[in-house]
Amino acid sequence: MSRDPNVRRADPPLDFDGLRPPSPHISAAHLAWRDQVRRFVDTHVAPQIAVWDAAGTFQDELYVTAAREGILGLGFPAAVGGHLPQADPSYWILAAEELHRLGTGVVFADLVTHWIALPPVVSLGSEALQEEVVRPVLAGRKRIAFAVTEPAGGSDASAMTSRAERRGDDWVVNGGKTLISGALRADYLLAAVRTASTGAGGISLLLLIDAHASGVT
Repeated sequence: MSRDPNVRRADPPLDFDGLRPPSPHISAAHLAWRDQVRRFVDTHVAPQIAVWDAAGTFQDELYVTAAREGILGLGFPAAVGGHLPQADPSYWILAAEELHRLGTGVVFADLVTHWIALPPVVSLGSEALQEEVVRPVLAGRKRIAFAVTEPAGGSDASAMTSRAERRGDDWVVNGGKTLISGALRADYLLAAVRTASTGAGGISLLLLIDAHASGVT
């Protein structure tokens, strides 16, 4: 019996529960978090995922919904709008499994890229920066991306050529980045740049580049 090649078979959701072996490190709190993320996915992602997958993107409103449902704030301090600040790595693993359970990465790549872009701002940023950047990002009103990879050197930090130079009160940045999750919709960029001589020792984190500033493309 032949099957029409233009008709796509509906793949079942990935069964992470059946694949995951029992672990003494997964507590009732972890399972409650998994259920919380699963409800978010089933309610707010699954009904639209075919359309979003085809478009390669999703509506900005999902950020606000994810913030309200506690997804965006995972592991961040409550004082800046975070949720479960004492979360261990299993929380992020479970969240990643649930967000990928539908068999697509289009939501995960942009929705929670702040999980890697925002911690340095929380740790190193001033109180003013916390209010201007961290709180709005965790509320889903602003977005941030982490710019490291470059067209020539890839993710090899020691080969980085993007350079930042101090000029008065400003830093002037010249260079290019590529393959940055969430960059096209970001309001802020945490950037790894070269501020000294060659090698990994000359790399700094720049807090932050305004993604809407003149000269940023």
